Formats: sequence, structure tokens, C-alpha cells
Amino acid sequence: MKIVIIGGGASGIISSIRLKQLIPNSEVIILERLEKIGKKILATGNGKCNFTNINVDNKKYNNPKFVKPTLDIYNSEKLIKYLEELGLYSKELTEGRIYPYTEQAATFLEVLRMNLNKYQIKVESNFEVAKIEKKKDEFIIHHKSKRAFSINADIVILATGGKSAEILGSNGSGYNLAKNLKIKTTDVKAGLVGLIGDSNQLKSLNGLRYKCNVSLFDKKEKQVKWCEYGEVQFKNDGISGIVVMELSSFAANYKGNYLVQLDLIKEKTLNEVKEMLLKRQTDFGDCEIFNYLTGILPKALAQSILKKANIDLSIYIKDLNTRSINKIAALIKQYPIEIKGDYGFDKSQITIGGVELSEINPLTMEAKKVENLYIIGELLNINGRCGGYNLHWALASGLIAAEAIKERMDNNVRNKKS
Repeated sequence: MKIVIIGGGASGIISSIRLKQLIPNSEVIILERLEKIGKKILATGNGKCNFTNINVDNKKYNNPKFVKPTLDIYNSEKLIKYLEELGLYSKELTEGRIYPYTEQAATFLEVLRMNLNKYQIKVESNFEVAKIEKKKDEFIIHHKSKRAFSINADIVILATGGKSAEILGSNGSGYNLAKNLKIKTTDVKAGLVGLIGDSNQLKSLNGLRYKCNVSLFDKKEKQVKWCEYGEVQFKNDGISGIVVMELSSFAANYKGNYLVQLDLIKEKTLNEVKEMLLKRQTDFGDCEIFNYLTGILPKALAQSILKKANIDLSIYIKDLNTRSINKIAALIKQYPIEIKGDYGFDKSQITIGGVELSEINPLTMEAKKVENLYIIGELLNINGRCGGYNLHWALASGLIAAEAIKERMDNNVRNKKS
């Protein structure tokens, strides 16, 4: 039995290891487009490799129904235990995030490499697949550059990843490989990515980090459609940070016209902010206006609000009228950032979209239309929240596919005997 895995990322590597554990006599080959496998793993979790989360459940993903069977089998506890059996010792840090005990992504990859060697799994690097053909019960996998060169396989696992961070291996080639086999895919967008705004507004805030409520506000319906608390990282021409990346994934599939709003003092209502500002006018009336929000907000943010409120910066605090105070209060509670786009696939952590889930058996990861073809990881239209959920899915789906292949082989043996 010859099994070829296309893609040497987390899902492909873990699937190959599990296959050799379950089917020792099988020939398992990984085909990797780059010169080395696992490059994207090294960048995961800012180089620390947040590979799962103790809070993993199906509600953390865009399609809870599809991921549920996999997560019911491979929850965080079982995944941690399995990786420990492979030799990886781990620990929990903030917000339930699980990392290698060394807090180094290199450790995670080294453990996987150690097991590739242990189980004598062959890795073909610099192998870019041009096309996969299915002829009767066999697949023919064609090399892109060496046109006369191909590899045959009984079973193929597509584990190419999405389109995020091409330099690390994911260039979107898996979508075309799937399409050539008549498997439908969705449109794809960048997910968990920073958002681009107006540089004229944001350049004065460059480098600032500030924790607040972040909302997606529908401009037409005048309603908040998404809101979470977290740290916003201001850039010269945009915003980033975990909470912004979470918002970007929601916004990628949002059809309405929206802007981002920041509630800069979430603990107080609008009326309470107005009262606070009125009291400050009484207490500090003889101070210059640029001191009005001193002690409440960072200087750069305070100045941005005064500018947005069209306040004359030459006046004193006592000169503010009620209308101006109300405008400042409103901006503190709803600081708007017009969004022009995102930083694109190269700066994103995940891809939104992928292989249509209706094409895949959620219990096995096998393509419904193409027998013995399995599709796993980020190539599928599955995306999770930030915090280890996406790498968990990559690993868990790879393990499920390997175990489904083993079960199919056992069933075939039983059927032949009967």
C-alpha cells in the first residue's frame, strides 16, 4: 500500500506518522514544495507554537457541525497526550493556550522530524505537484518542473494548506489540485490579519498599544454586529493585535458596509463619560485644552480625539461648550476607524474559505466523489479563532484521516475473507 501526502506542514506530517504507526508495512511519502518541511510551524504562535487550547470545542470554528466529530475524538486532552507519546512535553500558558514546554516552535518540529526518522517516512522536498490524475484504482502525481517525472499512489492525502504566508509554504496550489479532480472550492480571503485604515488618522498613533472593546459597526443598519475586548496595536496605516485579527476573520465573510469602532473606556456609559468630562472642565478649567484628557487616555489618542472633534487647540478647557464635550464623550465611546482593506495573504495567519465541506465526509476526511482521496487541514473551508484552534484542527484532521484509512484497509481485508 503506497500513500502519498502532498504537503509537509503540520497536518501532513502528523498524518504520515499516525499512518506508519497503524499500518507499519505501508509506504508513506510526503511531497513538499519547499526545500524543507514544516516551515510554517516555526512561525506559529510568534515562534512559540501554540498548538492547541484547553478550551477547544466546535463552537470556536466557522462550521461547528463539520468539525464536531473530529473534535469529539481528538479534544485538546487527547491531542496533548498523543503528542506526549511522540516525545513532546507541553505546558499551558495564558487563556488556555498550550505550547511546547520549551516555548519554541523548533522543538515541536524537531519532535515531528524525530518521528519521521523513527518510522522511516520518506520526504521528497522541492517537489511541486502540477496535477493529480485518477486512473481506475491508482493516482498519478505529476511533478511541475520535471514533466516526465511522476509518482504513483494507492491513496492520496491533500495537505497543502491554504493561501496564507506563501513564503512558508501555503501558496493556494491545493485548490487547483482539488478542482482538477472535480472537487468544488469556495472563494478565499485572508483571515486573522491586520486591517488597513486611514494613514492620516493613524500615523500619529503608530506604535501605541491600547486595550478596549473593538466592534464591527454596520454603517447602513447602524448596529454593532461583532464586539470583543482586547489589545489593539496601532500601525502607521492600520490596526492589528489578536482582537483585530479575530474581527478580520468575521469581516471577511461580512457582506455589509462597516467600520471599526473602539470603546476606549468600556467600564463607563456614555452619560458617565459626559459627567466625568464636565467635572474635569470644572476642576481644570484654566488648563490648556491639550491637557483635557490627560490621565484618562494616552497622549496620542487624546490628541487624535480632540482633532476628530474639531476642537480649537488654542483654547482653554473652560472654553469648551456642551456640544463639544458631548462630541468628545461620543468619540471616547465610539472611536471610529474606516477600514480600506487588510494586509493580505502574506501577512495573514489563516485562509478563509477552501474546499467545499459538502465534498468531504466529516467522519473520515475522504472526498465523497473521489475514492481514496483525503483532504485535511487548512485546505478545507474550516477556520478557527486565534489561540491554537487552527493548528489543533490541522493536527486532529490529519490524525482522523490516518485512522480512517486504517479502518478502510481492515474492512477490505474482512470483506475479502468473507
